[in-house]
Amino acid sequence: LDELISCFRNESAHPTKDTLAVWSCLAGYCEALTTHKEKRYSIFPIPIDAIRRLVKEEFQQFLATLQIDSDKTSHREIVRTVSNAIWAKARPKPNVRDEQHANSVYVCLRGDIDKKSLDCFGACLTTIAGLRMLGINCSYLCLSEDHAYERHHLDANDANSMGTCEVAIPGRTKRDKAKRAKAIASTFEDTKETKPYLTPETSWLYMASNPVICVTDAMALVAVMGNINCTIEESRRGYFFESSRLYVMKRELLWVLYDQGHMKKFPFGLMELGNCEEMCESPRSSEWIQVEDVGEPILVNEQLFRDAIQVSRDVYQDAQVYPYYYAGHYHKDAGKSLSEQESRLVESLKMYAQGARVTSKYPYELQLNKHITKIAMLIMDDILTLTPPDYEGKGDDAKGTQQSKKSEPRKWLEKSNAINSCMWLLKFFDSLLFWEESQQMREQEHRQKQQQQQQKSKGSSSSR
Repeated sequence: LDELISCFRNESAHPTKDTLAVWSCLAGYCEALTTHKEKRYSIFPIPIDAIRRLVKEEFQQFLATLQIDSDKTSHREIVRTVSNAIWAKARPKPNVRDEQHANSVYVCLRGDIDKKSLDCFGACLTTIAGLRMLGINCSYLCLSEDHAYERHHLDANDANSMGTCEVAIPGRTKRDKAKRAKAIASTFEDTKETKPYLTPETSWLYMASNPVICVTDAMALVAVMGNINCTIEESRRGYFFESSRLYVMKRELLWVLYDQGHMKKFPFGLMELGNCEEMCESPRSSEWIQVEDVGEPILVNEQLFRDAIQVSRDVYQDAQVYPYYYAGHYHKDAGKSLSEQESRLVESLKMYAQGARVTSKYPYELQLNKHITKIAMLIMDDILTLTPPDYEGKGDDAKGTQQSKKSEPRKWLEKSNAINSCMWLLKFFDSLLFWEESQQMREQEHRQKQQQQQQKSKGSSSSR
């Protein structure tokens, strides 16, 4: 592990054109080794020289066969050519749903081994890595909270003039190929008439007004390491079986990027580092620090979640919901396990309420609704409901009925905690109601505009 950290520290500080591809390939290789449901292996020793050869002899040579002349080809056509080739090389995707552990260059090259195709992030990251190896440095990985796409400069002399390319479109038909590398606005063409209020700028899925743009390869490496999925299997009761060895590797590589300053504008990186420390604690996260706006010392780990929220507020106009959810999960888990930490449950409700507030600023989207519904269920099951410690986690087949029989409403030990929890719970539901009301107003305004246009059309016909 120490040798890996040293190597990564040097290469992330001085990236070359193949750095992104090599470390994405390495991360995917380690993930495949440690998260297989039936057979799992030790991460070390990592055959890093073999991984470099895989990138150089297969990925680079594969890109060379495309015979792209960047001087004679438009940027959008280059992106389309590369992304189409990558989707053709990857294992065919059985449906539009993303799979687990399908997020790296390694999956593109060796996905047949575990029968994995590329997910949204994996397709976009592999495209960016390919463009970088072709010497195209004006193309950047662009991330919302639940999607990835390409972003590039339209004018080399204007840093603020940016274009976008959608590349995470599975399929091998002519229609699928033609859709790739189009501006993300084209995604909304089909809903332009029925949902004109839903645009790349207003959509939570795209966050075109406030995306995280990985303007350096080191920032893209934060995304690569942050997207490492340590889950082996999820039980029917919602419990996760995860690889602690992979968590440790992910944690240490994220700390390298943190120390180099590459997470200053990246809430996701800070959240994932905090989550790694929560799952596999290191001495570093156990240090106590004094914070001005908190009356008592807090752990470094908690500060990571606080920093993610602050970056979202300062850099991205408070447009992200995940920083609040991650912080809410952190406090919920602490308060749920220790009765003397009951106030942490209140803090958790506060974070969930803030996340709901941010949600209410967006038009309705299915994925956003799924997330807020899951949060509501967590509030019910883990905060408002008390499950006896000797029962919790028993009986994987006891989903639902037995759980409800053994659970009971939480009895708050401190009156102030009971009052504050009610306040934040009301704020949570108030935001949800506001979200619903705002959506109804958008739809009503759209219908009124349609009616006005129809009346104008009728008037014009009558005058003729």
